[in-house]
Amino acid sequence: MSKPGRGPQSERNFLTKIAVGSGFVITWFLGTLAAELLGGQANETSIGQFAGRFLLVALVVVVPLTTLVWAGIKLWKWRHPSPPEPPPPPEVAWPAEPEPAAWRPPGPIYDRDDEVAATVRTLLATGVAVVCGARDVGTSAVAEAAVQSLINDRRIADRDVARVDLRSRSSRTPDDARATAGRILSMFRQDEPANGTPKVLANAAERLHDVLAKQYSVLLLDNVAVPDEIEWLIPQWTERNNRQPWLVIAGETAIESVVPGSGVAIAPLSTDGMREIWHADTDTMPKEPARPLMYRRRRFLPRWVRDLLRPRRELPRSAPLSTPDPIDALVAVCRGRPRAIKAVARETTGTDREAEVLALLASMNTDENNPLVGIWRAVLLRTEDSLSPEAAWLLHALAVIPVTALTREAIAALVTAHAPDAGSSDALPAPFEELRVRDFVEEVRNRYRLPLEIRWAITGQADQPDVDKARVAVPALVRHHADRVVRRANQLDVRSVGARAAAWLHEEEPTLRPLFSPEYYQDGEVLLAVIDDLARIAGALEYWYVREQQADGLLKVSAALGELADRAQRRELSALAAARKATAYRMVGQRAAAEEQLALVAGEARAASTHDLGTELVTRLHVEKALLGLAGGESTRDGAEHPKVRRSLEEIADNKRHPGAGIAMINLGAMHLAENSPGAALEYLERAEAMARERQDTSCQAQAVELQGIALSGSDLHEAVSRWQEAKQLFKAIGEEQGRARCLQHLGAAALVDETVAARLADGTRGAVPLLQESKQLRAGQPDTALVDEYLRAADGDMGPDKPAYAPK
Repeated sequence: MSKPGRGPQSERNFLTKIAVGSGFVITWFLGTLAAELLGGQANETSIGQFAGRFLLVALVVVVPLTTLVWAGIKLWKWRHPSPPEPPPPPEVAWPAEPEPAAWRPPGPIYDRDDEVAATVRTLLATGVAVVCGARDVGTSAVAEAAVQSLINDRRIADRDVARVDLRSRSSRTPDDARATAGRILSMFRQDEPANGTPKVLANAAERLHDVLAKQYSVLLLDNVAVPDEIEWLIPQWTERNNRQPWLVIAGETAIESVVPGSGVAIAPLSTDGMREIWHADTDTMPKEPARPLMYRRRRFLPRWVRDLLRPRRELPRSAPLSTPDPIDALVAVCRGRPRAIKAVARETTGTDREAEVLALLASMNTDENNPLVGIWRAVLLRTEDSLSPEAAWLLHALAVIPVTALTREAIAALVTAHAPDAGSSDALPAPFEELRVRDFVEEVRNRYRLPLEIRWAITGQADQPDVDKARVAVPALVRHHADRVVRRANQLDVRSVGARAAAWLHEEEPTLRPLFSPEYYQDGEVLLAVIDDLARIAGALEYWYVREQQADGLLKVSAALGELADRAQRRELSALAAARKATAYRMVGQRAAAEEQLALVAGEARAASTHDLGTELVTRLHVEKALLGLAGGESTRDGAEHPKVRRSLEEIADNKRHPGAGIAMINLGAMHLAENSPGAALEYLERAEAMARERQDTSCQAQAVELQGIALSGSDLHEAVSRWQEAKQLFKAIGEEQGRARCLQHLGAAALVDETVAARLADGTRGAVPLLQESKQLRAGQPDTALVDEYLRAADGDMGPDKPAYAPK
């Protein structure tokens, strides 16, 4: 650290002093010289004799003194700079969700002309084509070729095609309907469905079709494993009478009957097609013979004669019958799976390829259900010894972890757990790079996955994990995700980074959910090593799910954590999971189920002194019971739990060092609002806002300001509107769409009942309509939008709102 008076700022001040002093000397010299000259001339005239003495004084005294004062002021300002004005609040834009990747023309396809033509015919006839077949027979290639055929025929443009890869990030199970719907709608910047009920999923399908109809001509859903992933959206297409956007689905045989009359079954590739792939990938296809020089002279002949005379391309001849052709044996073993023969072509690169193929076939187990797995098992036996020890360990670790589609940082965490000096997150670690160049892993949109067939080849189709590697790799991966999700959840309320943290959680939540699958933790040592980190992830996800009103995700993660906690004999974590399940049931209106979960919490909450979560469980128990009472129409004055809740909240609110003090004040304010005591509510809400400003907790500040608007709406609607506008901007800055939707609903309702508010919010008395429409769009994935629908009908003149404009929802 530099000494005082010796830094760059002191040097600038010293140079300023020299410049000001030099300016003063020059000014004094010029002033004196001018005074002498003018004074000599002034004595020659009567006017000059009168004014000369004053001019002389002005030039000799006043001007230098003025210059000196000015220089002193400037010097003082440089030495005492005024503090900079605070910058205006940053306008943080919500980071865009990942859009569907631009369409790329697919590679060559062999001997599938009939299937491609059938897919095109089916699509044009019904508007939906379901391309299905056994795993790895090439359904994706046929679907892509059919779409490319439409592009080549100029029926559609390549920019009008949206392709969505539905492979799950779980290494075992496909996504359920709600998770799949969320992934697809997020791709098109639509609100995810809050749960998996038929009504909510039907609404999601309708919204998806509407947004696609405005932007795209074809939606291609690739790698669909089970009907449950797509059944929710099918009615929106089958009821549209073959209108664009068309729907192309590629997946396994199980989805064939999803759309009767639209299925295109794909059989294993023919022997000729498999041989063509082999010759193309091994570059053994003979070149076209050169045309003879006399070819140009035959133009006068009819076309059929020229065709007869044109040299024919000869396919490579099979070996004599007495010598078995190893390529024929390879084609038979691959059983029509194009990727199987491609894998062999990549791995047999020596000068004697046929001998390599024979050696590979000799090491194969032909009893595999999936021939591609057998091929890869033989490839691993042949090549694994050539891998470095670190790369071999990483390959087996990738086969036993719960998730796939890993980021660079997650890969680095795995490598570091086994070999700390192998690399960093700035670049792909050397062991992983070794696997990548050998085609053991594939890259999909900046994520890396171990293909399922290689995973099965390593672990066996029973998927029995390598325990030793799992005990190192799984805890390292879970700990990595726990550190990152907790950090991002803490950033959600920070104005400068909140929107980006929300976007990160949107993208990563599908990766975090599979970590809670109980089947990955059959080994007790692995379970004990990860249970606390899983609890950290569940806590961060709870905050995210409640904020986004995603009750389905909260329920499933909490249920899985509860099961794992029971197996690990962590009763306090099991009770905490039950409390979170009660929250999820309350969010979807299942009061009986919520009360059942709270009964499980009560027993553990009574043993509050036996573990660290005791106080939290007691508070959660009281708060949830009170919220259940409010949801059932129970008065806050009459409810049995409300006095206990109030005391608990007041204790927290009075402790300024408590991290939940601000939220406690907000809840106390909300309770006073429910009791119709806006004055008392404002007192708590203003304290909560002040504390949130001090802590830079933008979410807490926004909630406090929003509720202040509700408290003021009965006495000063215009002031309430100002609070809601401020809260809306705060929610927008941190990407909290549900809070922003509530504020828009408040503003739209206020515009309905007060024309001056409507004129203030928009130039006209119908300013409520765009506000309410935007609010409904932001909450489109929620199961209950009845109130905003009621306000919209009132804005259209169908009816008047039964509820006051400030009614919170």
